[in-house]
Amino acid sequence: FHKIFFGLIPLPADLIVGGYLPWLDNKWGYTTGVPVKNTKLSDAVSIFYPLKELAAADLRKGELPLWNPYMFGGYPLFASVQLGLLFPTIVFYLIFSSPVAWTLQTMSQPLLASIFTYIFLRHLKLDMLSSVFGSIAYGFGGFTILWMQWNTHATTAMFLPILLLLEDKFIISKQIKWGIMLSIFFCLQIFAGYLPILPFTLIALAIWWLFR
Repeated sequence: FHKIFFGLIPLPADLIVGGYLPWLDNKWGYTTGVPVKNTKLSDAVSIFYPLKELAAADLRKGELPLWNPYMFGGYPLFASVQLGLLFPTIVFYLIFSSPVAWTLQTMSQPLLASIFTYIFLRHLKLDMLSSVFGSIAYGFGGFTILWMQWNTHATTAMFLPILLLLEDKFIISKQIKWGIMLSIFFCLQIFAGYLPILPFTLIALAIWWLFR
């Protein structure tokens, strides 16, 4: 993330001028136009960033972001689960400008994933060095790096280690507080926005239950 200190933000904006009309017709000084590095990230600039900015603008005006009037004939905005408008990091958009909020939200994903993994590995009695390497491997692994700029996929996936930790604590101690915390963090994973990851989480939790 060192490039944020040079005024850039972690958003694949090259896709706007390198993949969409009418800007696609302009070569922008290149021989064949702006090179696009990863077309899989196109939704970040065409859906996620602009719609989060729209929701934040409504909230700043004291209005609930219920409706998006700018696409098609209009459609529900708040009910669009993938935007993650109920996830706690949406508060960044109320405090900072949208580019800064997007940057903080993006940076929080590998950081929190690493912290959650480190805590989980230490709980499993791994030594500090092993836990550090394990946390980096998960927090900055391929899935997180590939989907980080969507601010939904990696956010949803980062909860797996902490959910396994809380489940294990509940299995060991049978204390209801761990079950309550497990429910809260699973709820946060739902709010993160990318629902297709939830079945994999439930399968992992079931396997861990059987294993323990």
